[in-house]
Amino acid sequence: MVQKNRSKEIWLVPKRGSLHQTICLIESLINRNYDQTRWNEQKQNNLGNDLRKRGAVRAKRSPSNQSIRTLLASVPQYFGLLYIDSSTTPNTVKLTDSGKKLYDYHKNNIKNIGTLGDGQKSGELIETSPIILEQFEKLQITNPIILKDCENILVFPFRVVLRLLLELGYLDREELAYFVFSIRGEDEIPLVINNIKKFRKQNKVDRDTDIKLFRGTHIGNITLVKAPSALYFENLCHNTGIIEKVKVQIPNPGSSNKDKKSAIKIKAGNETYIKEILNNKYKGAEVYDFGNRLRLWIDYIGNPKRLIPPRDISLVNKSNGSIIMTVEQNGVMLTGDLVEKDVDLIAPMFLREDYDIVLMSPKDGNTLSRVTITPDFSVDSYDFSVTANVGKIESINDIATSIIKHSASKTFDSNYSSYLGIIENIIGTDLIHNKNLRGAYYEFLYYKLLDLLREEGIIDDVFWNGRIGQFGLPRPAPGGKTGTPDIVFMINNEFFILELTTIKPKSTQFSAEGSSVPDHIKLFSEDNSGSVVNGIFSAPAIHERNTSAMQAILDPLGINLKCVVDQDLVSLLISKDRNRIYNQLKRK
Repeated sequence: MVQKNRSKEIWLVPKRGSLHQTICLIESLINRNYDQTRWNEQKQNNLGNDLRKRGAVRAKRSPSNQSIRTLLASVPQYFGLLYIDSSTTPNTVKLTDSGKKLYDYHKNNIKNIGTLGDGQKSGELIETSPIILEQFEKLQITNPIILKDCENILVFPFRVVLRLLLELGYLDREELAYFVFSIRGEDEIPLVINNIKKFRKQNKVDRDTDIKLFRGTHIGNITLVKAPSALYFENLCHNTGIIEKVKVQIPNPGSSNKDKKSAIKIKAGNETYIKEILNNKYKGAEVYDFGNRLRLWIDYIGNPKRLIPPRDISLVNKSNGSIIMTVEQNGVMLTGDLVEKDVDLIAPMFLREDYDIVLMSPKDGNTLSRVTITPDFSVDSYDFSVTANVGKIESINDIATSIIKHSASKTFDSNYSSYLGIIENIIGTDLIHNKNLRGAYYEFLYYKLLDLLREEGIIDDVFWNGRIGQFGLPRPAPGGKTGTPDIVFMINNEFFILELTTIKPKSTQFSAEGSSVPDHIKLFSEDNSGSVVNGIFSAPAIHERNTSAMQAILDPLGINLKCVVDQDLVSLLISKDRNRIYNQLKRK
C-alpha cells in the first residue's frame, strides 16, 4: 500500500507479484469461471489453493486472501490484464482481452514447479513474454488504476526508458530512482539525459553523498531502500524479454572495480526493434488524460488491438437549435448530451474505428440523423447540421405555469416528463421517479424565472447553486446542514436566500428542511457579514409548526424568514412589480 502524505508526482511501480504467478492466476480464473463474478473471500481462497497446486507460490503453502488481492493489484492490474470493477455492487473481477491473450500464449508451457524458486532453478518458470512487452509498450502513467497514488504525470514509461537506454547504454538502479521516476512528460527527457551524464562524471564521493541524501527522503526510501520500486521496475523490464539485468561498474572518477551497481540494458539484437517502437509502431500516439474514467482506460489497455490511446473529438452542433447528440459504437451508447446551437460535444474516440453519431429531437425523441464517422490523425472536429424543432422561447408566464404544474404533480409536469422519457430510453435509467431530480428541476424552474426577472431589471442579480448536468438534467444545490442555499438573488443591495422543497407532508418536510433551511441562511449571513440577508422558504404547503421552528433559530440573529406557499410566491414574482416584490418578501 502506498503511504500517505508522500509526493504523488513519481512513477508508481507495483511491488511483488511475478509474471508466472499472473499467468497461473488467470488460468485459475478461467478454469473456475470467475470472470465477471463477485470478488469475495471464498474465491480468493480458491485461487490461492490453485496457485499452491501449480507451485506459483514462494513457500509450499496457499497464499492468504490478502496476498491474492495484493497479487491481483500488482502485475495483472498494472498491465490491464484483469481488474476489479468497483462500479458494480458488489465488486466484480474482470478479465480483459489482453489477459486472455497472455494466457492463450503461455497455457501450454505452464508446469507444476513446486515453488517459484524451484521453477527458477529448473528453468520452468515463465519469466518473459511478448504479450507483457506489448502491454508495457502501451502502458501510460498515470491512469485510473493508479490515479489515487500517482498524479500530474503523463508518459509512456517503458518508451521513455527505451529512449534513455538507446542514448545512455544502461540505467543503473540509482539513476532510475533518482532521475527517471520523476519524469512527468516526454519534454523532460533531454534534460534528464544531460543530468545523468553529469551524474556519471561526478566524483564518486559527491555521487555517494547525493544518493545518501536522497535515500533519506521519503521518495528515496520507497524507490531505493525499503522494497525498492527501482528493483521491481527492473524486473518488469526483464519480463519483456528485450531488457536484461546486469551489473555495471560506475564510471565516476574515484571509483574502483568493486563499485558495481545493478542496472538494466537492451539485450543484444533488439536495437532495431526498439527503434521501430519509438519511431514507427506508435507514430502519432499521444498520451491521454483518462482522469478517473476506468472503463475508457480498460477499453484501451485491455484491448490488444488498440495500440494508440483515444483522442478527444469535437462534435459541433451547427443546427438551428438544441439537439440531443449521442455517440454509439457497435450499438452501445458511449456518451451523449443535450447540445445547444454552436456548442460542441467532446467525445474520446479511438482512431480508425467507426462511430455512429445520432442526432435526436429534444421535443419528441425522433432521430433526425445518423452519421458514421471514422476519426483519424487528420481530423479532430466534425460539424453536424439538422433542422430542429426549436419551439417557442419560454416567457415568465410559461415558466410560472411549469412551476405550479410541477408542484402539483407527483413526479414532473407533462412536458418535462415527455423529455425525461426520451432520455430514459437513451440511458436506460428511471428518471421519472427520481426524487433528487424532481427537487433539482423545481430549483431550476425558479432560477429560470428569476433570471428573466433579472434581464428585465425587476431584480438585480441571481445565483443558483445547482448546475446543469448531462442531457441538460439539473443537479440540485448541495444539501445538508453545511450545504449552500438553493438560490440567492439580490434587490436593492440586499440578499434574498430562497430555500425550496417539493415535499408536502408536515413531518417529512420538517425532517428534510427543519434544520437545513435556517442553517443555510445562517451560514450565508456569517459569510456575508455587514450585508442585509433575508430568508425565504417556499413549498407546495406551509406548516406553521415547521416554520415557527425555523424562525426560532433565525430570530435571535435578526434574520427575517418569509414562509410562503409556492403558488403565492410565483404570483408575486410574475407581477413584475419590483417594489411590491421587495416589500412583501421583507415581511414575515
